[in-house]
Amino acid sequence: GKALRATKDNIAYFEAKRADIEKDNEKRLKEATKVGEKLEGQIVTLIRQAGEDGRLFGSVSANDIAKAVADTTKQEVSKRAVQMVKAIKYLGIYPVTLQLHGAHAVQVLVNIGRSDTEAQEAISLYKQGKYVSYEDMAAAGSQKAAAMRAEQEVDISELVDAETAAEIAEASGEKADASEEAAEEKSE
Repeated sequence: GKALRATKDNIAYFEAKRADIEKDNEKRLKEATKVGEKLEGQIVTLIRQAGEDGRLFGSVSANDIAKAVADTTKQEVSKRAVQMVKAIKYLGIYPVTLQLHGAHAVQVLVNIGRSDTEAQEAISLYKQGKYVSYEDMAAAGSQKAAAMRAEQEVDISELVDAETAAEIAEASGEKADASEEAAEEKSE
């Protein structure tokens, strides 16, 4: 609604309507609670195309989830009710909050797979506590790759003499003095 100035007439008008507003709010809360009981803990499956690494071709939005909840449970949910921090970009199982009313929220699991079979296998593993999402694997993979790169970095002065190290450093745009100093320290 619109804001009103706090005049005597407007305050009296609001007080007269307050009971109706509170009654309407209570009714919406009861409806949200009833719908929430049906939705709490439901698993909603979406089938999407994805690459070998599990990255989706596109993403799953709040609108996609609202439609999938309605299709799966026969309960209409507004896309505004779907609470997401960011769009989903990997295959996997994601807990998503549905804010059905200001005072009532429920959680559903959104299962995104390439096929029904893959989605069912993911749910089976999830229920056994053995499930790892593609997003987690991708994050772990990038951390592992960074660690492997760090292990492979070698100081050039350990492999060649000071003059060659200086030439390589100069060619690569690094300061030649740093390589020379490292070579001198090695020879001492």
